[in-house]
This record gives sequence, C-alpha cells and structure tokens, in this order.
Amino acid sequence: MAENKISCPRGDTRIITLTVKDANGDALDLTSISTVYLSIKAAKEDSAYIVKKKEGAVEGDPILGIVAFEILPADLEEVAVGEWWYDIELTFNDGTKYTPIIDRFEVLADITRLTYTITASTGANGAINPTGAVSVESGADKVFTITPDAGYEVDTFLVDDVDASGDLVAQNGSWVYTHTAIADTTVAVAWKASA
Repeated sequence: MAENKISCPRGDTRIITLTVKDANGDALDLTSISTVYLSIKAAKEDSAYIVKKKEGAVEGDPILGIVAFEILPADLEEVAVGEWWYDIELTFNDGTKYTPIIDRFEVLADITRLTYTITASTGANGAINPTGAVSVESGADKVFTITPDAGYEVDTFLVDDVDASGDLVAQNGSWVYTHTAIADTTVAVAWKASA
C-alpha cells in the first residue's frame, strides 16, 4: 500500500507533505524552486486528472526536498477511500522543469460530496411534492411543487420557521419553490380556504 496518506474528512482540511526525490532516490534540493504543482489521478497511466496542478510550497529547509499542499475536501470530493496516484511538476528559477514525479498515495477518509436533508411537510387541504426527507447534494437545487386542494390557497410557507412566501412562484394553479442545499432544512406549508 502507498506510503503517502491523505486523511481529509468532510468539512476538514489536510496538508499533505511529500519528499521530492531525484533519479537516484535522493531528496532533491529545492533551494531555487519557482513553482511546484501536484496533480492527482485514478491510475498511473491515466491522462484524466481528479486534481490538476494544485500549487504547493517548499516545507522547511529546501535542501530536504519536502513540498506541502493544502488538500480541501472539495479538491477530492469524488475520490473514494483507497489508492490513487499523483505526479509533481517542478519549475526552477532558471526556467528548467522537473516533471513528472509519480507515486501512489492513499485516501484514508470518506471525502465524498456533502449531502443535506430537506424535510418538507404540509397540513391538510394541499400537497407538497416531494414530501418527507429528501437528500440533496451540497450546492444543488431542489424544486418543490406546492398544490392546494380545490377551494384552498397557501396560508403560511415557512423555511426553517421563517416566512418564505415571497419565494414562491405561481405556476399553473400551483406554486414552485426552489431551494439550494447549504444545510439541513425544513420546509412547511399550511393552507386556508380561498377568499
């Protein structure tokens, strides 16, 4: 299994440090480094990258050849626990490049995309669709259709117990509400007889 390990749980950040080695396996002197980039892919031979050119920095004494990269959950949100591959591209102050340095690393924690629960409910005399607990990926929109029974209209429409009736859009005898998932949320509608 890989010697390099990343543990980046949901909502957390990790710093990965890697030792850059030359062809003989010795640490590369990074004293005159200009830029260093990290790219991550699923397999050694892949040309498609999960992370492409994430800039890093020299860590500690440059002659030790250690580089550090800040890894955010969003960087690897589609990467499962297991073994992945990285390569490093170095550019020195004189313009020369040293690339790629390829090795394995292991993702140790669940860093899949965050999901939130939107719980929708309604009183008698109408419907909201979907209803109940709905899982939505972080940042994604969920559309709710709110339909009254004959002779009724919306009395109150609350999102997390705050009036959101101004966010309803009339549509063919119903209303539509679009919610962007950024946290667990409740959506509730109550009805009254039409005037």
